[in-house]
Amino acid sequence: MTRPCLLPVLALICAACATTTTKAGSEVKVFGADPAVKETARALPEGCRLLESTAFFDQEEGERAVYDPYAKQRNEAAAKGGNVLLVFSQTIIRQPSDDCPPRSQTYDCRQASQTWYRVSFGYYSCTPQAVGLLESQAENAAEPKGPLFTWQLGSSHVAVNQMKAKILEMMKAGVGTDVIVAYVKGERLKQKLTANEIIDWKKAGIDDQVIQAALGS
Repeated sequence: MTRPCLLPVLALICAACATTTTKAGSEVKVFGADPAVKETARALPEGCRLLESTAFFDQEEGERAVYDPYAKQRNEAAAKGGNVLLVFSQTIIRQPSDDCPPRSQTYDCRQASQTWYRVSFGYYSCTPQAVGLLESQAENAAEPKGPLFTWQLGSSHVAVNQMKAKILEMMKAGVGTDVIVAYVKGERLKQKLTANEIIDWKKAGIDDQVIQAALGS
């Protein structure tokens, strides 16, 4: 099974389309499970009621290289009255970037990776007791990723100079301001922009809307 080699700019645009998590969506807990594991081993505890499940689709690593890659599904779960999102994720093609160390989880390496996953979702409504049990099961899992684990939202924040470089790269490629703003909003800076950095970004030709989005990231 082969996949087309997507250009880096296309991967960036895809990542930039990340949805902003609503207030209700941010309350939805995210857990992951490997669909290859027996269903009995990854069953949710009593007190969890399935609201909806989705079909499987294929997803590239770069699409997951944002702070909250499943914000859309968290929002949908909340809108249906759910408070738990279960992400079924199975690696189907492992092809990390040749320019990165093995198992590197840095933003740039994940963006450059051509690893693919087969993914589907389950929206659940769980009692507080059941959520607590889920968290306990995930923390005590024998392996970091199975059979049930807590889905880690992106914790590696982006350095100011890295974000500036990505923005300039997208500008050079002709990516629109709205898309760049969406990309910036989907990232988290390690530190807030200083006054000197704002001036530097402005002199580099970065749009005020983009700078404003970075100030809020």
